[in-house]
Amino acid sequence: MDTAGTKGGSGAEVASTPPSISAFSGNRPTVTLGENVTLTWAVSRARTVSISPDVGTVPSSGWTTVLPVATTTYTLSAVNTFGTQKAEVTITVNTSAEGVPPIIRSFTASPGSISAGGTSTLSWNVKGATLLIIDHGVGILTSQFSQIVSPSENTTYKLTAINSTGTATATAIVNVAP
Repeated sequence: MDTAGTKGGSGAEVASTPPSISAFSGNRPTVTLGENVTLTWAVSRARTVSISPDVGTVPSSGWTTVLPVATTTYTLSAVNTFGTQKAEVTITVNTSAEGVPPIIRSFTASPGSISAGGTSTLSWNVKGATLLIIDHGVGILTSQFSQIVSPSENTTYKLTAINSTGTATATAIVNVAP
């Protein structure tokens, strides 16, 4: 009996078959600069699986988060003794603020609790805004990163980021102990 193509009589085929990629995708094909993308994949019959650029060797199925800084084509490579299979996903990165509302990455108060008469620093990380405003008497911001406040009572500050396309808002709370 010719046993080529079978293993140990179990009937499991060891045929000379290259790996198979059943899935490779990104959760969003287009992102704004600074946004993450989740890549997912599923591969069978591969000895090694890798994603380039910047990811490296990965398991045969799973997911990973990437942060492209420009339009990037990610290549999934699945390799075994009988060949290599590849799949690609291109993620387009919009680096222009034109047509994209501002993005508030963070807005925090530190410390979040103060004693009466104390101060807290409001800090923010905003992308693509042409105007920043904080309510409760703070007004239009001239500082790019922080503002010191001294509320007399518990206060929820609202940051509004504006550009020609739209607005974004976020809040930070400062609690005041008597």
